[in-house]
Amino acid sequence: MPTTENKIPKKSPAHDENDADITPISSEGQVFKVHAYMLKGNSTVFRHMLDDPALKPSGSIDIEASSEDWAHFLDFMYKCHAEAPSKWDKRILDLCDKFDCKIVRARIRYRLKEVIRSSPWEAFAFASHHDDTKMAKRAL
Repeated sequence: MPTTENKIPKKSPAHDENDADITPISSEGQVFKVHAYMLKGNSTVFRHMLDDPALKPSGSIDIEASSEDWAHFLDFMYKCHAEAPSKWDKRILDLCDKFDCKIVRARIRYRLKEVIRSSPWEAFAFASHHDDTKMAKRAL
């Protein structure tokens, strides 16, 4: 018999703003409380979605991303100098593409310059996935 404990969504401790007006929910069911102005200011997709009166969002949005990826994505949205994930994965930049977040993408690419120095092979592989010849050359 399933317990009610399993049905209660987990909250993200890092992204649990008291005055937040939007609640993205990751594919694992983790709840993030964020500000609509941050989503709209960083993403044309969210701007159109949240400004469209025909959609009338309920305040919660299902996000097709893992909790870890979405948390890193939000970190780069909220902080100019966010903590780099322990392993860079193209999924975070894929979220930037999906939601058209040019500012977040630029912040991530800036942090990748540090990865080139510490993990050149990982940076080279990452650059090859994104056809970034400039980064690939620096990694070599």
